Amino acid sequence: MLIKLDNEIKDNREKGTHNTNAYLIWDYIDVYIATSMRKNCEFEETFETIKKIFTNPLIKDLKIRYFDPTQPYCELNRDKGLIEGLMLKRVKCTVYMVQESDTFGKDSELASTLAQKKPVIAFIPDYNEEELCVKIKKYLLEYIKERIFILKAFCSASIVLRSIKIS
Repeated sequence: MLIKLDNEIKDNREKGTHNTNAYLIWDYIDVYIATSMRKNCEFEETFETIKKIFTNPLIKDLKIRYFDPTQPYCELNRDKGLIEGLMLKRVKCTVYMVQESDTFGKDSELASTLAQKKPVIAFIPDYNEEELCVKIKKYLLEYIKERIFILKAFCSASIVLRSIKIS
């Protein structure tokens, strides 16, 4: 069992390294996807969102060359940041995935794109209640607890801000 898992990890790292090299040698990238992925469910959600966007019949036939951040692999985080910085120089636009939590890296990617006078599209997921329930049921309990604390803090801050009167 562990040998099989180890082989899968090695195989996925090889594929990810191959994908990184492919992204690096492209002469241009139409769309860069800026996202925050710290937990497995965020990787999965990002992958599903990207798949929905680029397999949409209205977009699919355009043959857009896009960077999928769920596909590359880098041994070191700083290498990943440098590689993504190089890709941002070659993109035509960035899709900024609006999420509950954002990171400095994702915000820097947005700023880098805008500083080059290139467009940024903010992608805001639109879930109906049933879809959201199905999605959340797949999350680990620890992640749900963390999200509840973040949302409680957000709601508390919102109440405090509303109670402050500006004269």
